[in-house]
Amino acid sequence: MVDITQMLRNLARSLESVEKLATAVVYLMGVGLLVGALIDLKTMGAGQQGDPDEKLKAFLKLIVGALMIYLPSTLSTFTQTFFGHGSVVSYDNYEPIGVYDAMKIIFRLAGIIWFARGSMMLYNIDDPGHKEKSYMSLTYIFAGILAINLDDSLAGINYIVTQIIHWL
Repeated sequence: MVDITQMLRNLARSLESVEKLATAVVYLMGVGLLVGALIDLKTMGAGQQGDPDEKLKAFLKLIVGALMIYLPSTLSTFTQTFFGHGSVVSYDNYEPIGVYDAMKIIFRLAGIIWFARGSMMLYNIDDPGHKEKSYMSLTYIFAGILAINLDDSLAGINYIVTQIIHWL
């Protein structure tokens, strides 16, 4: 008989390869954004004019594409900047996992998906009808970063809440 703990462990083991696939898709999306940004910049350069919104979109594509291509470096930098230690993309030897570790793997996969979705929403922000989604895209990106860095995120939130309680 399989209990919920064993189900989570099995799910986490199978999601490790899905996480690698999701990361590869993020890389490809980043390459697509970079190519699109270079084409847009070339078009603007040939015309010697450009709408400021078009320039902003091209540079936004360039920045988001670079962040998506360098996803492990980006996450390592965000982790070091916001939380001060460790890398979320370090490779460890296989060890049997518990429920908490299984949930971390599930959250990390969800974080990668949220980060990619927020980045693509940010890319499509200037399309008609998408202006109101700017905050939603930033929320997805922020939630993705927090989910990928679950341990450090929880430690940071715990520290902030503790400081607020001591302050009151």
